[in-house]
Amino acid sequence: MDLEERLQSAKRKAAGRRIEELQAAAGSRALVNIASGSIKHVLTEQARRLRADVLMIGRSPQSGALGRLRISAMP
Repeated sequence: MDLEERLQSAKRKAAGRRIEELQAAAGSRALVNIASGSIKHVLTEQARRLRADVLMIGRSPQSGALGRLRISAMP
């Protein structure tokens, strides 16, 4: 793996560990999928791959336009 791939892998593993900790604390066993890339592409691709009926998106704690997902609606 090149440096960028190793960095992305390390970030995914760290995020996965943190999610496991949070889920254990909350008593949750929900499926979590971590993906990286263009927001619009990743969201639409994952929704298609999972054959999702619903896509729920959280938002940033920032107020105003910066706290919102800044992409077009899915096709």
